[in-house]
Amino acid sequence: MALRVLVVDDDADLRKIMREFLERNGYEVYEAQNGAEAVEICEKLKPQFVLMDIAMPEMDGIEATSRILQKAPDTVVIGITVYAKEKGSLLVHAGAKTILEKPLFIKEIVQTIEKFIQEKSPETEQ
Repeated sequence: MALRVLVVDDDADLRKIMREFLERNGYEVYEAQNGAEAVEICEKLKPQFVLMDIAMPEMDGIEATSRILQKAPDTVVIGITVYAKEKGSLLVHAGAKTILEKPLFIKEIVQTIEKFIQEKSPETEQ
């Protein structure tokens, strides 16, 4: 069964690029255009990973991360933002495991997800 990843960003083009790349790498991918939508999707689909932007309309990524992790603390939230230096620590304080700074290399996303998969399943290492 493919791991579920939710991509949360108000930039539709960036969501599409990330979705296509992640799907090619075997992930089941969903999209949300803001934090409020992300919280709803997480309640229904329970993704293992959430790629979370910070600055979005309706509900920012900091609030959304906090709400998602209150209900599903095992979800791995990875911040993706141009505001890494200014607001990245706020997202980490809300529960994000790490921050990737935009613009980012799309391969960096998969490498980061794979790193967290390995950390969760050390017995699978050979």
